[in-house]
Order: sequence, then structure tokens, then C-alpha cells
Amino acid sequence: MLFNNKNMLLLNPNDFNGNKIIHPDFKGKYGMFIVVADWCHFCRMMKEPWIQFRKIAGDDFIIASVDSVKYPKLSQKLNVTGFPTIFSVNSKGKYSKYTGSRDIFELTNVLCDTITSHPLCKN
Repeated sequence: MLFNNKNMLLLNPNDFNGNKIIHPDFKGKYGMFIVVADWCHFCRMMKEPWIQFRKIAGDDFIIASVDSVKYPKLSQKLNVTGFPTIFSVNSKGKYSKYTGSRDIFELTNVLCDTITSHPLCKN
């Protein structure tokens, strides 16, 4: 398992309803989640940047993960065809695939584009 509940919000099938996330931490908030497999080299490379991004985002922009090895049916439902796959989540819980760059700088830009009042984003 790449992530644990000490370093990441872990999502499971009960946190999804249709095309929405219903986990209480996402209620009324924007965020992102990543679908990973522990055997995936690229997922292992994303582990530390994703944890760093979670720390940067704080509680205003929710960062989470889904373990596709543990929840293969959920990965299938999310139409994951490669790893890692990142999804963005709007304030109503609706998620969509994120297709931008996976580096910490671009992810932080997504955070700042969404929550301009975040302390990191103020000039």
C-alpha cells in the first residue's frame, strides 16, 4: 500500500455515489484524488509529491487516494486505464479526470486557480 491513513485521506467504494464523492471531508470543498497501484513504478514516483501536495493544500483543498489493488472494481468504475490516474473534484463532489502535468508546481497551480485565497497563493 503506497498511502496510509496517517499521510493521506484514503477513499473506498463507500465514498462514491454515482459520479460523485460523498466522503464528508469533500463536502462543499474542491480537491483531487489519485488512483494508484503499489506495483506501479510511476505511482511509487508520485508518492512523495502527492504527500507533499496534501500538506501544502491543507484542509481547504482535499487530497486523497484510492488503492486500485484493494478496490479493483472501484478502479474499473472510475474507468482507470493507466496508473496513476488523477481526478479533480468540484465543490459539489463531482469528479473528472485531470489531464494536466503531475509535477508539484502544476498541481499547486490547480490549487491556486481554484482557491485564490489559499495562503500559498497570495502574492
